[in-house]
Amino acid sequence: MANELKAGDVVKLKHSGTQGVSMSVEKVYTNADGDEVARCVWFYQGEFKRENIIVNALRK
Repeated sequence: MANELKAGDVVKLKHSGTQGVSMSVEKVYTNADGDEVARCVWFYQGEFKRENIIVNALRK
């Protein structure tokens, strides 16, 4: 999926169920452990959130 995912994509966690929060990808990079990671941003309950998430845990 890493080759498909890019900045601006809208994604959800694979295992969040149907109520999953939609997130926007800021950037995709390889971390120090060699994992493909996406920096995701979203709003939840009126708060801005940002988290680095392993790409394999995301779906478009």
